[in-house]
Amino acid sequence: MSFLPALCALAAFLQQAPVHDGPAVHPTGTPAYEWARKVTDSTDDIAIGLALCLGAADKDDGRRLFDELGDAALWSGAVTTALKYVTHVPRPDDPASQDSFASGHASLAFNVATVLTDEYPVLAPLWYAWATGVAASRVMLGRHRVDEVIVGVLWGSRRRFGRSTAGHPSSSTSPRSGASGA
Repeated sequence: MSFLPALCALAAFLQQAPVHDGPAVHPTGTPAYEWARKVTDSTDDIAIGLALCLGAADKDDGRRLFDELGDAALWSGAVTTALKYVTHVPRPDDPASQDSFASGHASLAFNVATVLTDEYPVLAPLWYAWATGVAASRVMLGRHRVDEVIVGVLWGSRRRFGRSTAGHPSSSTSPRSGASGA
């Protein structure tokens, strides 16, 4: 399972993150804070951009890939939003918000990484490095607690559990190499 190294790296990072109810782990203006802000702010743009670019670039199978990425985004959003409304957990940095559990950013990023790994397995380290950065940024910015991010990661990674790409439509001959696109 190619997502395990990313999950281990995230777990190692999150184990070091302080458990807190308050401002960001790194003060505003520090390089770590600015990196986390840029990663977290670009999550939706990167997911949508990948869906559009990769979907358009593959003339034979692009529509299916576009649909899978869209489904990944919709399911991530629907489930994490439902959890937020059911649990009413306040955010560490804004106790009045009541929408912290679970991390939608982490769920979306790992869901997209999983779809793209099915399509382009050779690029799995890139997809999961990005997803891990997104998940870590949510804790670094003080927007989520560790458990909220882990639940988002697990929901986003659910496609990986209990199945391989053997039955995947694009793997009838062999997985994509990422370079050839076919």
